[in-house]
Amino acid sequence: MSDIPLEQYRKKSQTDSVNQQERANSQVIFQALFQLMLEQGYEQANFQKISKITGISRTTLYRRWASIDDLLLDAIADKVPSAIILESCADPILELRHVFVQLADFLKSPLGHAVLQATIRLQDQHSLEKRQDLWDIRYQQIVQIFLKLKPAPHTTDLAKLHNVVSMALGSFYFQIFVQKAEVTDVFIDSILNNTLLLIQQI
Repeated sequence: MSDIPLEQYRKKSQTDSVNQQERANSQVIFQALFQLMLEQGYEQANFQKISKITGISRTTLYRRWASIDDLLLDAIADKVPSAIILESCADPILELRHVFVQLADFLKSPLGHAVLQATIRLQDQHSLEKRQDLWDIRYQQIVQIFLKLKPAPHTTDLAKLHNVVSMALGSFYFQIFVQKAEVTDVFIDSILNNTLLLIQQI
């Protein structure tokens, strides 16, 4: 009997074990970063502080991420999909309402607010250009919901539709963070109705 299959199995087991440990370490590191963001602000977060919190050496951190911004990009990519889950339903209006409710719940949380502020900072520094996929999946899903609300989606001007999506989300963020709007059913319905009016104008 050849020992090769057994050796391959051992190597695979070792690789799986390493990957599992890396994933576990990543979650610990992401949590430490978010903790620092909440307590001190993103500007004060650095690998030295994360190393102190987690017990993971700075050498290990630098081996995986060239900068704290790169770490944040991975942390956001890990957090956003679990925080904002888009579920398809028969009524696209209810589907869109569900999007706004989840966005509001996430953004009004301390962590969501910290993530958004850090994202804006990265956008200002053009760091987000490295990771166009970061919000793209969720954004494209939202665009598809908007398309469902059009009587003839195949004839819709996509450029105008993207403008409407951007306007709707921009208004949403502005009212929550600048105007400090209370997230109630009335607020969500108001955002939804205004969005539907914009869609009808395309």
